This record gives sequence, structure tokens and C-alpha cells, in this order.
Amino acid sequence: MNNEVIVLFGAGSIGEAIVRRVAAGRNLLLADYNEAKLVEMKQHLTEAGFNVKTIQADLSSRESIKTVVAKAQSRLAFHHPKRAQNKCSKWTFTGLPFC
Repeated sequence: MNNEVIVLFGAGSIGEAIVRRVAAGRNLLLADYNEAKLVEMKQHLTEAGFNVKTIQADLSSRESIKTVVAKAQSRLAFHHPKRAQNKCSKWTFTGLPFC
């Protein structure tokens, strides 16, 4: 399995359609304020074969966004020890690291 992480804010139907296109073979971190939406989308994507983790987050809160980024980076640190040592801090709009 690919060790890249895709981060999606907003567990809605448009986001689900996008990640179904771009997240195949990658780890997926879903972030949304609504826990019920997270559970539902995780179930759909897991049944379709995606590796999905979730985190409840508020996009209007800087601290909440930092928490999401930290969770995504911790997954990368687990899979990519060299990237973690280099403290990769640049992220693309898709949520993938750019080092």
C-alpha cells in the first residue's frame, strides 16, 4: 500500500466523489465537524476498499486545523521516518507532503 496521506475537510458527497478518484491506494484522513457524516462516509469508503481514518474538526478553528495536520503528520512519521526526521512542513492542496 502507498504510504501517502490524503486529507479531506468536509465529509460530503462532492468530497467523497473526489477522494474516490484520487485516494486509491493511499491513506485517507477525513475531517468534519459532524461526527455522523464522518461515520457514514468512513463506512462507504471502507466498504469500497479504502484505508480511512477520521477526526472531528472545525474548519473555522486554527487549533482544530493544527490538530488535523498533526494527526496526518503522525501517520506520515509512522510510514516515512526519513520525512519525519527532515520535518517536512510543506503541504500541497491535496494534503500530500511536498518535501
